[in-house]
Amino acid sequence: MAAAGDVKALVTALPLLKQGIRARHATLKAAEHADRPRYAVSGDWGHYFADGAPEVDTRWVFDRHRWHVSVLHVKRQSSSGWLIGLPEEVADLEDSLVDANADALDVRMEEFGVREADALPAWADEAVATERHPFVEETDVRQTALAVVPAELCVSGTTRLVEGTKTRARGGPNGGWVACFGKDRPKFLGCAEWMHAFHGSMRDTPVRWVFDRRAMRIEVLHVRDVENGIWLDGNSDEILDLEHGLLCLYPEVFGKGNRPGFTNGDIFPEWVHEPVFVDADRYLGDRT
Repeated sequence: MAAAGDVKALVTALPLLKQGIRARHATLKAAEHADRPRYAVSGDWGHYFADGAPEVDTRWVFDRHRWHVSVLHVKRQSSSGWLIGLPEEVADLEDSLVDANADALDVRMEEFGVREADALPAWADEAVATERHPFVEETDVRQTALAVVPAELCVSGTTRLVEGTKTRARGGPNGGWVACFGKDRPKFLGCAEWMHAFHGSMRDTPVRWVFDRRAMRIEVLHVRDVENGIWLDGNSDEILDLEHGLLCLYPEVFGKGNRPGFTNGDIFPEWVHEPVFVDADRYLGDRT
């Protein structure tokens, strides 16, 4: 018979194990689709966010090069307009697509009313109604210290879990969780020259990145191979590590006003469209 401590340790470890398996699967699938159009774009898509709940109209964009839901809009019965999906809704839909409807992202797209695209659809940047007026609250999923995100940066939007921490805001009639850095600022913050020490190493690596303020995630990461003088496509581990560093250590980069070396805009900066190389070992997370 297992001791109580062993059971508690197992209960604690299972979510982390599942998270690790999911991350590995996402990395493999992203590599598999690296030569395919980046996005899978839905039409009107009905989804049940809970057992016994009514079907909800949604529209979404799935980034197959990062293997996650990049955009989710939800139309509730109480509103005639589209709302930005809450983080728990994004996670629920993502689980449904990855675990139960993976064919909709690849081999049976037409049957599901999904299309491939190399660019986000026009509706992804359309104004989306929101009923939320958040205040800032930060929680730590690993009980470690958190950086304080300036309150003036926080507006209605969406969020995602960044490894180690969750930065979120809450408000509105439903008390739903929303996030920071959102819709009153340009969608993309880009930086063409940044140094980052991945995974606590003592060596800084040149990188360039684009952060999506609406989705609260890095959409583009290029890592410089200094020895060969080329840019490599950042892998999922590197993206999570840099996101954590930016949100927790350098929240000031999201401040208002233009800063030298940074670009603000609703389209990607020009360097995003330059060719980059994919190192198969790095892309699959082989960092031995």
